[in-house]
Amino acid sequence: MVSSVEMVLWAIHHATTLLFGVFASAALCGVEINRRHALELVLVGAVTGCALGRRHRSTLGD
Repeated sequence: MVSSVEMVLWAIHHATTLLFGVFASAALCGVEINRRHALELVLVGAVTGCALGRRHRSTLGD
């Protein structure tokens, strides 16, 4: 069984990796990073991260 600390570290690692990828992709595509766009990117990253976290947790049998 995975401990709570490991789950938190897993979530932080994947959330930061996902957000970095989203911001890097947006920058490469020429999206201007202003407050509105940054908030949208963070929200999309958070929703995706939550979905992945729930999927990961469901595979653990909890």
